Amino acid sequence: LKVDDTALEVISQILDYALFVRTYYEKFLKDVLKNRLGLDHYPRTDPIMCYVASNRFHPRFDETAQFYWANSVRCGFRFAKLTLGHTKYF
Repeated sequence: LKVDDTALEVISQILDYALFVRTYYEKFLKDVLKNRLGLDHYPRTDPIMCYVASNRFHPRFDETAQFYWANSVRCGFRFAKLTLGHTKYF
Protein backbone atom coordinates (compact mmCIF):
# COMPACT_ATOMS: atom_id res chain seq x y z
CA LEU A 1 0.00 0.00 0.00
CA LYS A 2 1.32 3.42 -0.99
CA VAL A 3 -0.74 6.30 0.37
CA ASP A 4 -0.84 10.00 -0.49
CA ASP A 5 2.39 10.31 -2.47
CA THR A 6 2.20 12.26 -5.72
CA ALA A 7 5.70 11.39 -6.93
CA LEU A 8 5.93 9.31 -10.07
CA GLU A 9 8.36 7.01 -8.25
CA VAL A 10 5.49 5.39 -6.33
CA ILE A 11 4.99 3.14 -9.37
CA SER A 12 8.45 1.62 -9.15
CA GLN A 13 8.33 1.55 -5.34
CA ILE A 14 5.15 -0.49 -5.19
CA LEU A 15 6.46 -2.80 -7.89
CA ASP A 16 9.56 -3.33 -5.75
CA TYR A 17 7.38 -4.08 -2.69
CA ALA A 18 5.27 -6.54 -4.68
CA LEU A 19 8.28 -8.40 -6.03
CA PHE A 20 9.81 -8.66 -2.55
CA VAL A 21 6.63 -9.95 -0.89
CA ARG A 22 5.86 -12.36 -3.73
CA THR A 23 9.39 -13.77 -3.62
CA TYR A 24 9.14 -14.73 0.05
CA TYR A 25 5.40 -15.53 0.26
CA GLU A 26 5.75 -19.17 -0.81
CA LYS A 27 8.67 -19.65 1.59
CA PHE A 28 6.64 -18.12 4.41
CA LEU A 29 3.73 -20.46 3.78
CA LYS A 30 5.97 -23.50 3.71
CA ASP A 31 8.14 -22.57 6.68
CA VAL A 32 5.50 -21.22 9.02
CA LEU A 33 2.36 -23.13 8.17
CA LYS A 34 3.83 -26.49 7.27
CA ASN A 35 7.11 -26.85 9.11
CA ARG A 36 6.33 -24.91 12.30
CA LEU A 37 2.59 -25.57 12.66
CA GLY A 38 2.59 -29.07 11.19
CA LEU A 39 -0.08 -28.41 8.60
CA ASP A 40 -0.09 -30.83 5.66
CA HIS A 41 -1.47 -28.25 3.27
CA TYR A 42 -1.66 -24.51 3.09
CA PRO A 43 -3.90 -22.05 1.30
CA ARG A 44 -3.53 -21.53 -2.40
CA THR A 45 -1.48 -18.51 -3.32
CA ASP A 46 -3.90 -16.01 -4.78
CA PRO A 47 -2.37 -12.89 -6.33
CA ILE A 48 -1.27 -10.26 -3.83
CA MET A 49 -3.11 -6.95 -4.27
CA CYS A 50 -1.01 -3.79 -4.26
CA TYR A 51 -2.80 -0.47 -3.82
CA VAL A 52 -1.69 3.04 -4.69
CA ALA A 53 -4.12 5.35 -2.89
CA SER A 54 -4.18 9.13 -3.07
CA ASN A 55 -6.35 12.15 -3.71
CA ARG A 56 -3.81 13.44 -6.25
CA PHE A 57 -1.51 11.61 -8.63
CA HIS A 58 1.37 12.70 -10.82
CA PRO A 59 -0.02 14.02 -14.17
CA ARG A 60 1.74 11.22 -16.06
CA PHE A 61 0.83 8.44 -13.61
CA ASP A 62 -1.56 6.52 -15.88
CA GLU A 63 0.65 6.94 -18.93
CA THR A 64 3.69 5.62 -17.06
CA ALA A 65 1.93 2.93 -15.02
CA GLN A 66 0.86 0.94 -18.05
CA PHE A 67 4.50 -0.01 -18.65
CA TYR A 68 5.02 -1.28 -15.09
CA TRP A 69 1.89 -3.27 -14.30
CA ALA A 70 2.38 -6.91 -15.21
CA ASN A 71 -0.96 -8.37 -14.18
CA SER A 72 -0.33 -11.94 -15.07
CA VAL A 73 -1.13 -15.01 -13.03
CA ARG A 74 2.55 -15.90 -13.31
CA CYS A 75 3.59 -12.70 -11.53
CA GLY A 76 1.48 -13.37 -8.47
CA PHE A 77 0.41 -9.78 -7.83
CA ARG A 78 -2.02 -7.18 -9.12
CA PHE A 79 -2.15 -3.41 -8.82
CA ALA A 80 -4.99 -0.99 -8.22
CA LYS A 81 -5.01 2.81 -8.31
CA LEU A 82 -7.43 4.17 -5.72
CA THR A 83 -8.71 7.71 -5.62
CA LEU A 84 -11.78 9.21 -3.94
CA GLY A 85 -14.73 7.16 -5.14
CA HIS A 86 -12.82 5.57 -8.05
CA THR A 87 -10.63 2.50 -8.55
CA LYS A 88 -8.62 1.83 -11.70
CA TYR A 89 -7.10 -1.63 -12.22
CA PHE A 90 -4.11 -2.16 -14.51
